[in-house]
Amino acid sequence: MEYFFIMKNNTIRKLLNGLSGRTWAAMLAMGVVVILVVLKVIVSIISRSISISAQAMDSFLDLFSIGFTTVAVRMSVTPADEHPFGHGKAQPLMS
Repeated sequence: MEYFFIMKNNTIRKLLNGLSGRTWAAMLAMGVVVILVVLKVIVSIISRSISISAQAMDSFLDLFSIGFTTVAVRMSVTPADEHPFGHGKAQPLMS
């Protein structure tokens, strides 16, 4: 992950080194959506717009979808234990 960011903080480096690329991408998407929700809520409060409030709620509900995807990706990269073919089918099932 160092090719994407120049990281000086060892805590962040240790956190990201343990993640696969797909898991890291799902967590990045979750972070972006959280920022969008906060910005939309702020703008909806300032402008008192119902439509922006609805968009903020829609973006908030996207967090659940991304959460399911993150769990599915983490399950799918788990190595085979009692299942002879591994857990690779968890990702399409939860998506």
